[in-house]
Amino acid sequence: MNMITGECAVVFEPIDLCHKNKIETIRKKYKHSLSSHAFSSLYLWRDKMELSLYLKDELFCIKRGSFETNDYFFPCGDREAKLNLITKLIEKDSITFQYIREEDKLFLEEYFPDRFDFSSAREDWEYIYDKDEQVSLSGGSFKHLRSKVHKGENAHRWSTLKLSKENASAAVVVTRRWNDEVNHNGESADINATLNALNNFDELNMSGVLLMEDQVPYAFAMGTSITEDTFDLHISKTIESDIDCYLKWELYKQLPDHIRYINREEDLGMEGLRLHKTEMKPVRFNELWKGWTRIC
Repeated sequence: MNMITGECAVVFEPIDLCHKNKIETIRKKYKHSLSSHAFSSLYLWRDKMELSLYLKDELFCIKRGSFETNDYFFPCGDREAKLNLITKLIEKDSITFQYIREEDKLFLEEYFPDRFDFSSAREDWEYIYDKDEQVSLSGGSFKHLRSKVHKGENAHRWSTLKLSKENASAAVVVTRRWNDEVNHNGESADINATLNALNNFDELNMSGVLLMEDQVPYAFAMGTSITEDTFDLHISKTIESDIDCYLKWELYKQLPDHIRYINREEDLGMEGLRLHKTEMKPVRFNELWKGWTRIC
C-alpha cells in the first residue's frame, strides 16, 4: 500500500475480483479501450507487475512496483478527478506514467505545461487486427499466414471445443505440459497468470477454444471482450509450435458477429514476438507514450 499524506490521502490497495464491476464501469463510461486498463489484464498480471489500485468515485489509477516506486498507469476517469489526482501525485514526488494515449498526452500538456517529458513507448503499442481478415485470410498478403494455418490444421485430426469452466481442466493439462516441455519452467509468472485465468474463467468473462485429438488436449486460446467490437486475446498455449496460427484461426472463427477487431496486446520489445505479431498483419496500433515529470 502507498499513501500520500495530506488533506486527502491517496491509498493504493491490492487488485481483487470485487473491483471488477467498478473498474469496468468507469473504463467503459470514459471509452478507454486499451487492454492495459481492462480489468482482466490488470487482474491476471497483478502479481508479475506488482500492481495496486487507487479507486474512488469516477476514477481509477494503477500503481506499478513496490512501495518506494512512483510508476503509474495513466489514470482513467473523470477529467476533474484526474486533474486532482495528478496534482497530488506530483506535489510530493517525481513520477512516471505508462500507457499514455495521445489524448492523455494532450491532457498533461494542457493542464501541466512544461511539467512532463515524453517518449514513444513502442514496446507497449497494442496490435489490432481485423477479425474478418484473420478468418478469410484472402489475398497475397496473407499467403504466408494461410500456409501456417493449413499446416497446423493438417498436423492432427482435430476436434475443436468451446473452452469453458467445465473443460478448463484440459487447458490446465496443456499449461502444465507447456511449462515442462516448452517453457522449461523458465517463466513462472506466465503459468501463474494462465492458471489464474482458468481458475476464474467465468468471473473474468473469458471465452476461448480447445484443440483435442483422441481426448488428448494439445492447445487452447482465450480472452475476453473489452469493448463492444473488440476481443482481447489474453493467452494462448500450444504443445507444438506449428499449430499456433491454426489455433488462433479457430478462435477467431468462433467469435460473435459483433466482434470486428482482435487486440493482441503489446510485444514487450521482444524481437521475435514483434516479428510474429507483424506477420499476422495488424490493421493498426494503439500507439502509446511514456511520460515523466521534468526535473527543474
